[in-house]
Amino acid sequence: YVETSVPLAPPAEAAAYLAKNEEIDARRDRLRARVRAIEKAHRDRLELELRLLLGVPLHLTRGYASAEVGENYERAGKLCADVGDARQLFEIVQSVWYRQSVASELDGALRSADELARIAAQHQVPEFSLRAELARGRTEFWKGNFRKAADILTRFLEEIERHPFEARDGMYGVHPAIPGFALCGRALWFLGRADQARALAARGLAYAEESHHPFSLAAWLVHSAIFEAVCENWETTADLAARAAEISAANGFSHFAALSRFFGAAALAEQGDLEHGLPEMLA
Repeated sequence: YVETSVPLAPPAEAAAYLAKNEEIDARRDRLRARVRAIEKAHRDRLELELRLLLGVPLHLTRGYASAEVGENYERAGKLCADVGDARQLFEIVQSVWYRQSVASELDGALRSADELARIAAQHQVPEFSLRAELARGRTEFWKGNFRKAADILTRFLEEIERHPFEARDGMYGVHPAIPGFALCGRALWFLGRADQARALAARGLAYAEESHHPFSLAAWLVHSAIFEAVCENWETTADLAARAAEISAANGFSHFAALSRFFGAAALAEQGDLEHGLPEMLA
């Protein structure tokens, strides 16, 4: 028994008081949970942006097919599902597709190409549709399905020439049309349609020059030099390699500089200048 001078509240009033306090506590808990959710979403968005920025340095330093590249985009994909937008999701799936293609995981690359097409259809973005079609055509080529690749890439090139999309500022790599021209030409060559392949090579060179994108032009000049070397047109090979070397030197494109030097030297050797051509090929 405890004595008190404070009058006790009637049971009904005490219950109402406790219920009110419980409601306040519940609202406070909901507020704290909401704040934590907002903070997590903010952190996730920042991490997603950083992982997208990290992709290119990882490609350059670890290799396109490395496990680190795969892990980076796997995590980015999970983040994008929660806090990303359609373009971020498309770019992530495109990067996954590229890694799979380089690693010769071609069945996985086909699934990623299908996912790109699904995203494009869902969001009705013409650029997405074109890039999804290009991914499908490139994958079919590397699987050895040359006829299917030629059909897909021919449609892609017809569409991109009717409705071109501009290279965005800060675009990494070649303009999407360049690999379309290159692999469509190779597919036609393997199908025995050499004249069509040569005509396509001329169209590709014109497109690359009109793009005013030095990396894309250097890429196409090297591709054209290889094509002309296969055709044993050594003077043309030398001219194209020289142009590629000049652009590569001016812009610091070490990969294309090495390729242009090799094929320029091969052209010298094939034209009889073994003394200069062979050492340069081995340099």
